[in-house]
Amino acid sequence: LPKLIMNIYHMAEPVQDGQTVDSYVNYVMSILTSMEHFRHLAPALLRRFKELPKLQNLKSTFCHGDYTLSNMRIDSNTDTLYLFDPNYKPQMWQHFLLDFGKLMQSYFFDYEHKIGLRADPLSIKSRTAFVDELVRLDIAQEVSFFYVTHLIRMIRYIKDPKLYASVMQEIVAYVED
Repeated sequence: LPKLIMNIYHMAEPVQDGQTVDSYVNYVMSILTSMEHFRHLAPALLRRFKELPKLQNLKSTFCHGDYTLSNMRIDSNTDTLYLFDPNYKPQMWQHFLLDFGKLMQSYFFDYEHKIGLRADPLSIKSRTAFVDELVRLDIAQEVSFFYVTHLIRMIRYIKDPKLYASVMQEIVAYVED
């Protein structure tokens, strides 16, 4: 997995779609401000975004769009990683950092298990290698930002009170840190 992350990081070419990260952040902010329990967090999230200079004026790149553990399989005989069920939306701002944020959601929030999806269990060793690679590439803070934006995007659809509380806790912890 670290080799794949490194390859994606170094090979990602900007897509000429005219979209910038600002359109994505505005979209997430509109979700946040539309929810009474989260409205007060919007200014702090926007401040966190502005504190990440690498994200400013970031252009779109190709990305999978739903880069979760439930959408990948590893052939243990060949150590080949297979990705499926892409959700790339060319009309929206997309970036490989969004994909890494989605993978972080799988690894650290245990997303698939909590919503009842099947996912190949990747070891703690692979989770550690993922984080180590993000740190080595100096993109861990940026990926963490997108991890939280994925949680914000999905909270509207959560019906289970325990899962809702858990997601809310993750969002608040990040924004108020």
